[in-house]
Amino acid sequence: MTDSNADASGGFRVLLVDDDEAFLEISKQILQQENNYQIDTATSVNQATQK
Repeated sequence: MTDSNADASGGFRVLLVDDDEAFLEISKQILQQENNYQIDTATSVNQATQK
């Protein structure tokens, strides 16, 4: 990843995209606990491109 993916706190921004909302929530929690990631989620390609 490049520095353009880093947020102001020095962590990385991650966009998770999946149509299974339960999977997204679990994945988000795991990544937030284990890493310094800013996580955003989307349930469709259209929603992801808006973020």
